[in-house]
Amino acid sequence: FKETFGNSLDFDFSIYRERFLNELNRAIEGGKIPLKDGANEILELTKSIGKISLATSSGEETAKYKLKYSPLESQLFDNLIFGDHIEASKPDPEIFLTVAKNMGVDPAGTVVFEDSNKGALAGIRGGFITLFIKDLSEPTEEVKQGVYGNFNSLNEIIALMRS
Repeated sequence: FKETFGNSLDFDFSIYRERFLNELNRAIEGGKIPLKDGANEILELTKSIGKISLATSSGEETAKYKLKYSPLESQLFDNLIFGDHIEASKPDPEIFLTVAKNMGVDPAGTVVFEDSNKGALAGIRGGFITLFIKDLSEPTEEVKQGVYGNFNSLNEIIALMRS
């Protein structure tokens, strides 16, 4: 915030952060944060094909808290890995390479679903089949060049998987 708005701003970031996190937690616990359309369907379809893992940059405590209140069918995951289980964060491929090792799979035959440029770069750099799902940002040129495909939604990937 100081980098963006300057040091002269009379703004206590710690108070803002605490209030923001309290509101976010209330929304999470109240089920007010919806899943992406097709999220559970793509998990079920992927699980019917093979193993499935969740690799998130979030710390274990935060991620498990979100999963607890989420309508995501988290029991479908064979493996969970969190940002605080690794040394280097995305776009470093360590998180995905750790998943591949834990699950005994070859990155070249493993699909990574990503909705961030840093995550997509991690998949690409790790040698995974990386799919980019547009969310809050457009894919960069580097991501566009390296991914297997760019998709506007999970439903587009579901249609591809079914075909």
